[in-house]
Order: sequence, then structure tokens, then C-alpha cells
Amino acid sequence: MFNSLWCYLFLCLIFVLVSNPLEAKADTTTKTETWTSTVQDLEDSFISSKYPSTNYSSSKYLVNGKHENFGTTRSFLKFKLPSLPEGATVTSAKLSLYQYYNTTTQSLVDVRPATGSWKASTLNWSNKPTVGSSISNATVQKPSWYEFYITNQVKSWYNGTTNNGISVQFRDETQATKIFYSNEYTSSDLKPKLTITYSVPNDSKKEYRAMWVDMFHDGAKTPDQVDQLIKDAQKGNINTIFLQVRRRGDAFYSKSLEPKTEDSTLKSNYDPLEDLIQKAHAAHPRIQVHAWFAMTPIWNKSTPPKDPKHIFNAHGMSQSSKENWLSKTYTGSYQNGSEYVIDPGHPGAVNFTRDVIANVVKNYDVDGIQMDLVRYMGKSGVITVSVFNVLIKHMENQVYLNQMIVYGNNGAENKLVTWFEKSTYRSKV
Repeated sequence: MFNSLWCYLFLCLIFVLVSNPLEAKADTTTKTETWTSTVQDLEDSFISSKYPSTNYSSSKYLVNGKHENFGTTRSFLKFKLPSLPEGATVTSAKLSLYQYYNTTTQSLVDVRPATGSWKASTLNWSNKPTVGSSISNATVQKPSWYEFYITNQVKSWYNGTTNNGISVQFRDETQATKIFYSNEYTSSDLKPKLTITYSVPNDSKKEYRAMWVDMFHDGAKTPDQVDQLIKDAQKGNINTIFLQVRRRGDAFYSKSLEPKTEDSTLKSNYDPLEDLIQKAHAAHPRIQVHAWFAMTPIWNKSTPPKDPKHIFNAHGMSQSSKENWLSKTYTGSYQNGSEYVIDPGHPGAVNFTRDVIANVVKNYDVDGIQMDLVRYMGKSGVITVSVFNVLIKHMENQVYLNQMIVYGNNGAENKLVTWFEKSTYRSKV
């Protein structure tokens, strides 16, 4: 057994890198986030007084005002609002419409809340819902984007008022037509958009509602599984996912210092960690992703790993004493049940494991690191509980002052600094 100094150097990894991301990264008051609607969030249509039973939901246009063919026209839009984080406050809600019709006349266009239910696929002049008073307006003339602020209406919807959408119509409906692009328009850049800006409380005051996703079973091994995982997390009001990225000295991610897993269900060109981070961070509300590592167990099969670079092959019992990082049980066996375990007292094992984790922090936008199985395996006797706890506490303090992290900003040269030198940091460069 190696000197206990190396043991507690290894144990310091418990709080390494981004071990408390909520506290370390959070603003002291609130932070501002923005949501912008997509095609899937909107249904819209215009209606015509001249053709009162005709539905125009497949049209690429939202016609308003007096039209020579359609008579009096109005448009209706309804956005599916996102779920906001607990304690969020809407500070702004902006409807953006692109008017393409090249006319020189000016028209005052109102946005009014619909007070009855409707569906774009069946909407027509005859069954149009009633609408309330104007909540926003803009003077529309030449082709351009026009913005209507409907903040109070959106707040009302979040406070329980039924979201029946809005109507867009002229103040004076005898004026000649203005035409906006609809959700059916071919260019996504010119479709109607709702942008909601909201503030959320300091993350350090919020709680973890987390799930562990192990890689010994299905759950995050394919894009479809990751999609379902996000849906399940949202359904369960989960705000954090601990994804197992290392089972037994292998990698369930692509940018790794260790060999990719031999799991046949994972395609060689698929990176579950990258995919989950992208989709979880794009979710509304945002979901954190923590990389979950099994620390000391590095193999559990009767046949060795195929890759000679795997830690079991490169630093297993077939190597010389110095290069053999495996731990023995109190009976002298390298195997504890089915598990082969690296010795947390070996400096080489400590440094390698540290580098594996640091590499993930450098290459992935993870929100935290979850370290599992940081211990000697088998029956006690290697080190007492009291000494074990003292060493952990001592090295927790050392990590916060001395652990190297990746820092960079706005294209500046990336460098390694310590938390003691720089308290504001980014975990991805």
C-alpha cells in the first residue's frame, strides 16, 4: 500500500473542477434569460369577410385591412408558451411580424387578445372568436419587421388567464391591405416570432431535482433515447441530469483520454454527452448536465479490454510493480467480487484520473462533475473512518484553492489558472 498522502490527494477529486456549479457560477441577485418561439410553437391564419366559411390556415400570408378580393381581413395567432423556471418573472414579451407588401400608405395596426377558443385549422370569418381591446399597436407602412409589445398579456396568461391567442387587425378596417408573412411562409427567418424575456432568481437558492442515468442500461445511448430522456425529465420537473460517462475505465463520449466503450449499442460516431448537453441546455426551462464518473473500479469482466491503452491493460497486474495501479483486497486478491479497482494511494492513478475528468471539463459544457465509488473496495481495515474523514476535509479546502481549471474569454488566449487566482470562470473554451 502506498503512502496515505497519495490517498487523500486522490480523495480531493470529490470536489474537483465544478463540484458546486450553482454556487460558483450564480449571480448574486437574478439573471435574465430569453425564449424565442419556433415553428412548432405557433398556429395562425387570416379570415375573410367575403368568404366567411373559408379557412386560410395553409396560406403563407396573414392579410389585414381592406382587400380587393377578400373584403375585410384579420389575422389570428396563438403561441404555445414555454414552461418557465420556478420564481421566474416575465419582463418583456414581443411579437415580431414581417410586413412585405410594398405600399406607401400608413396604417395603425392593433393587437387584441382573443377571448374565445379557436383552432387555426378550422378558423373562418363565421366562427371567429370575440376579441378584447387593443393591447399594443404599431404604424405599418413599408416592408419591414414590426414589433408589438404584449408583456402584460403574456403575464396574464402565465397567471392563469386562458391563452386564446391574439388578433391582428386594423384600427380603421376600411384602409387598404397590409400583408404579413405567416407561419407557413417558406423562409423561417421571416415567420412570426414571440420573444419572451424573463428574470430568474439566483441559482444558488434553488434546489437540485436530479436523476442519475447509468450506462449499464438503455436511457441515453441513441439520439432517440436522449430525446425521450429530456421529455421524461421535463414531465418529472427535473432540473439536473447526472449522466454516467465512465463505467469501468471506458468513455461514453468522444473527446476522451480513455478508450471509447465496447458497448455495441453505442454507435462509434455518436457522442451521448455532447447530444444531451445540447438538448438539455436548449430545453425550457434549461436542464443542467453533470458528468458522472465511476472512479476506482476500472474493469469487471473475465476477459481483458480489447484496447491495449485501456487502464486495465496499461496499468494492470501484468505490468511491473511501479506501473501496476491495481489495489488488492485485505486477502491479497486483485479482484473484489467481479471488480478490478485502481489504488487511490498510487500517484499515477491519481494523476491519470484527475486528467480524465479535467479533459471533460475542458471539452464539454458540463454544469458539474459527479464522482462515484471514491473508496477502497471490500472490507474495512486499510484506513480508519476518522482518518478518512479528516483527509477528505483537508483536501476539499486544498482543491478550492489549488485545483487547476480551464479559463478563457472572448477569443483571448486560453490558460490554466487556479480558483484562488480567478473566481469567475468558464468550464468550456
